[in-house]
Amino acid sequence: MRHTYRRLHDIFTLMPPGLRGIMLMTISVGMATGTHGVIRYLGSDLPPEEVVAIRHFFALIALSPFIMRAGLRRTLGTHRFGLHVTRGMIGGANALAWYTGLTLVPFVVATSLSFTAVIFLTVGAVLFLGEKAGPRRWSAVIIGFVGALIILRPGIEVITPGAMLIMGSAVLSGVSMLLLKSLTRTESPLTIVVYMYLFRIGVSAIPAALHWVTPTLEHLLWFVLIGVVSSATNMAQAQAFKDADATLLAPVRFTRLVWAALIGVFIFAETPDLWTWVGAAVIGGSISYIAFREAQLKKARDRAAEE
Repeated sequence: MRHTYRRLHDIFTLMPPGLRGIMLMTISVGMATGTHGVIRYLGSDLPPEEVVAIRHFFALIALSPFIMRAGLRRTLGTHRFGLHVTRGMIGGANALAWYTGLTLVPFVVATSLSFTAVIFLTVGAVLFLGEKAGPRRWSAVIIGFVGALIILRPGIEVITPGAMLIMGSAVLSGVSMLLLKSLTRTESPLTIVVYMYLFRIGVSAIPAALHWVTPTLEHLLWFVLIGVVSSATNMAQAQAFKDADATLLAPVRFTRLVWAALIGVFIFAETPDLWTWVGAAVIGGSISYIAFREAQLKKARDRAAEE
């Protein structure tokens, strides 16, 4: 067994970095989508706010070795507590909206609409961070919104409360990523994640207590699995970005739709319609272009700085 592991490790390390990054991102996206599938399953038995609280409690436990190694004082030490509070409250509302919406709309629809968070991030970065956007980037943003409208089809189909929650979650996720961009300038990743988990637990604790349903042993085992898989997901994603450019990895993230469709069909007996796939493709194309354009601009800035 050990010999087999070493042989696989050697093959993996000898791969071209770009190919290795694509493989790791594909695995990461698959594990993340599987985690959302488990959350949807748990949400059929437990209130969404309880799922949020317990899921992040176990995620904190999974992080405890890293917290102990860094030290609690160092982990929680910050000069930007107010920004952590703001992002934590927004993140808590985002989690409640997402976890609730997951139980109300088809799984692949929720997954497709969640991609619009990147579009809201782009708009927010221009409006609030002073980033510049030309006609091509704004065109990509508009096309992304059109993709969301294709999925929702307002006026033809009734926009359900679940779909509204997922879109609201995408908006909150975009705002949260904006605040994350600011926090990463001074805060360690561990500090950012720990504060986010603590506030998500705090935001969901009171409604969870009011609607508490005692989880079974099976439920708790699923929560433990989510905590472990989430850690593996983050590690695989971090290594993927280390091995490959973001522009190469951006389209790979849309393999999440394939995973979501498989989970929807075989686990939840849901078959996505044609318009869901068309809208998802439109959103995916717009976001891939935004990522590609951002990489081009970054290279231009780096060349200018070197000169």
